[in-house]
Amino acid sequence: MKRRLFTFGCSLTRYMWPTWATLLNFSDFDEVQNWGSPGIGNRAIAERIAECNVKNKFTKNDTVIVQWSSHLRNDFFHQEGSLKDRFPGWKTSGSIFNFKNREIYNNSWYLSFFDEEAYIYHTLNYIHLVQQILSKSEATWYMTSIGDIRNLGKDFESPAVYGEKSIFSNIKGLFDSKEFPLYKKTPALKIYEDAIWEENKDKWIEPILSFLQKNIKNLNELFYKFYDAEYQQVVTDFHPTPSAYYKWITEILKPKVNFIIDDKKCLDLCNNINLTYNEISIVPREVFEIKLSHKQFKDVQWPESELGFTIF
Repeated sequence: MKRRLFTFGCSLTRYMWPTWATLLNFSDFDEVQNWGSPGIGNRAIAERIAECNVKNKFTKNDTVIVQWSSHLRNDFFHQEGSLKDRFPGWKTSGSIFNFKNREIYNNSWYLSFFDEEAYIYHTLNYIHLVQQILSKSEATWYMTSIGDIRNLGKDFESPAVYGEKSIFSNIKGLFDSKEFPLYKKTPALKIYEDAIWEENKDKWIEPILSFLQKNIKNLNELFYKFYDAEYQQVVTDFHPTPSAYYKWITEILKPKVNFIIDDKKCLDLCNNINLTYNEISIVPREVFEIKLSHKQFKDVQWPESELGFTIF
């Protein structure tokens, strides 16, 4: 039977340029399906895994890699709605504190629906439920994340406008001890530690962004910069470059997951994209995205389409 690979996550898994999941098209899997979706949170990731399993029926010949997102995202699925700037389907656009969501979530919504500890609780339940689905399927599965979920976003850096910073980050002493901030702030949630992490030690892979920020000191190698016309300044896009993802693949993912990858094809693609970026210099991100959309990459379907339901 075919060896299939299914990947899930947010914009660290599928974005406007190739990610680690895209590069795995150069592996020895017979089929690669990238179910990543930019901006989504952990509810949507969990539901899309359930949908994918129903459609594809995971088997012992399959490998599933899940990249969990931020607990600060509020996922909702709508086929139309008033948000005309967003496509049908999952309409989340990052953290509820993201600048793109300012007009959606007002103070009344926060007071009625948002409780950060509850959102973390939901995320832990999503992870546990998915682990049960994957274990029952007999597929080989692994999990990673942006940063360690138990660190509440403290182990990676992102711009304030992304809104990924925990509201607990200003609590004195919360992030100073060796204990995970999550359990120090909310001891009751430590009950999930064994079920999610301890019992699945061999399934967890070092988080992507926290690893790369810790190990790539040259920011020009780690991130691209673009001109923001709205703010009339150069800004850093905190989504790693393909070359950075390749480092995570070779140093972290490959030693853990059983696959062979064509290093030359990976490096050729990474170099091709970096060359395209350098040719156009500092421009609006959309210009770079359009430029890439017209390029032909051998052995890779690009751009990657959105998999799963968008409209019924």
